[in-house]
Amino acid sequence: MKNIILVEGKDDKAFIEYLIQGVDVKEFSVNILEGLSKDALTKRLASLKTGFLKNPFEKLGIIIDQDSFTREERLAFINECLQESFDI
Repeated sequence: MKNIILVEGKDDKAFIEYLIQGVDVKEFSVNILEGLSKDALTKRLASLKTGFLKNPFEKLGIIIDQDSFTREERLAFINECLQESFDI
């Protein structure tokens, strides 16, 4: 079963793929959000939920920039998107 990593853009994807080279990591895919917004992340998470039976995955990682937000604000943002997407 594969692992999925969500990133904000093309540069983030290239960086993560380069970073993982040579490391013994299970099958994974890096998916681009094409910019970060609550709507974009919520829709992508909902899409992963809907497609889980056809394309199951073991783990999901979300890598986003902190920008000018605090760590707590970014975690709250991700948690909000997860709650909306997975109805939790």
